[in-house]
Formats: sequence, structure tokens, C-alpha cells
Amino acid sequence: MTGTTSTQYEILTFDTLTPTTMEAALLYHPLARTGARYRQLKITLSDSAIKLQKGVMQYVDGPITLTVESGGLGGMISRAVRNAATGDGDYKTTFTGTGDIYTEPSLQHYLPLALSGEEIVIDDNTFCACDASISVKLHVNRTLNALLGGEGWIQSKLSGTGRAMLRVPVPVAEIRVVRVRGELTLDGNLSVAHTAGLTVTAERAAKGFLASSRSGEGIVQRFRGEGSVWVMPTLPIHQALGPVRTTK
Repeated sequence: MTGTTSTQYEILTFDTLTPTTMEAALLYHPLARTGARYRQLKITLSDSAIKLQKGVMQYVDGPITLTVESGGLGGMISRAVRNAATGDGDYKTTFTGTGDIYTEPSLQHYLPLALSGEEIVIDDNTFCACDASISVKLHVNRTLNALLGGEGWIQSKLSGTGRAMLRVPVPVAEIRVVRVRGELTLDGNLSVAHTAGLTVTAERAAKGFLASSRSGEGIVQRFRGEGSVWVMPTLPIHQALGPVRTTK
């Protein structure tokens, strides 16, 4: 369990499920044999507040008020693309009061982050929840335009002091925090988060270097500067076993 004295985050696990139809049993049996488990995030508020990704709440137990950011995520993304310098588009649903909030069960894993007056850029669709003291804004990395196309790579940026919970496609024990002191090169998009002070680019690998790049076109991801990157080394293995999604 993590969080402040007035807000606690707890990961609940459904160790077994009882299918109610033959079709469901045929689907669930091989899933259960692999050890895969559905997880649910329980957030306990004590006269406090948190921000939650829109659409992940399943039910609330207690006198908790809900405030939804107006404008819609789609409009916020458009504004962020037009104004990448400020990252316009603070998207959130704020829950305030005393009681318990439960998210919808998911096969995804939960990665806790602790911020102390810093900024961390996270992959799109991984944000789940955070303390109300943390600012959640959209971040547009225009340096990736040349190879990836479009207006830029839209992610999310967490700023401030407090706790955050991300939903990630690999077990937390398989994620490594790599300290960058100059330059880090990843063969493909293996990162789930990085400190905002790093410069991130997508580049074509030099001839003879990483010739078998998993990107299929010899494209690598480079982080330059001083900071940290949360790397998922086992992501290609999970992808080979089936579609990996950061949504439920």
C-alpha cells in the first residue's frame, strides 16, 4: 500500500474467477493456468483528494464528490498539439472526500511513482491515478516528427510532489529504472516513463548497429542528458505472446 497519510493506494487481486458459461470457462481456463490475474486499484481517501483517469472508476463507497474537467480529452489534445510549449490540456477527474474508490478490474499491472518536486513524462494511456497535489498535463514531443510523422508524439507529464499510479503491460518486477548519464539508446519503444529533463529522439540506427532492430526499419529511441528512464526489457516477449494494451 502506498500514498500519503490521508490517501492510500492498494492493489487488490482476483486470484480466482468462476465462469458461468461453457464459453467463458474455455476462455478463462488457459488464462488461469498462466498465472494471469485481474487486478483492481483501491484508493482510500480521508478528507483528501485524488485525480483519476476518466473512464477507469467502477464504484465509490462513501461521501465523495466528483469534479470532471470540462472540454473533453479530444479538444485538450488538439490544443496541446497547437501549443506544445505549454502542454495545454490538464485532463483529470478529481475525487474529494472520505471513502473508497475502486477502479475497473484489469489484467494490467500497477507501477507506483513517487515525485518530489519533479516532472516525469509517461506513455499515453498509462496514467491511472495520482494525489491531487500532482499536475497532469499533456506533453507533445515534436522531436519525433521526422521518423514517426504527424504533429508529434503525445504523452502525459506529471509535475509536483506526491504519488502516482500507472497501468503498465508488464509486471512491475520486470521494469528497470536506468540512470542516464549522457545518452541511452533503446531498440524500439521499451520505455514507459522518463524524467522530463531528458531529450528524446527517434533516429535511424547507424549502419551495422542494431541491424535487427525490432522497429523493423532500424529505428532506435535515444535519451540524452541526465535523468532516469523506466525500461521494460520483457515487453517484446509479452508482445510476441499476444496483443499488449495499456487499456483494460
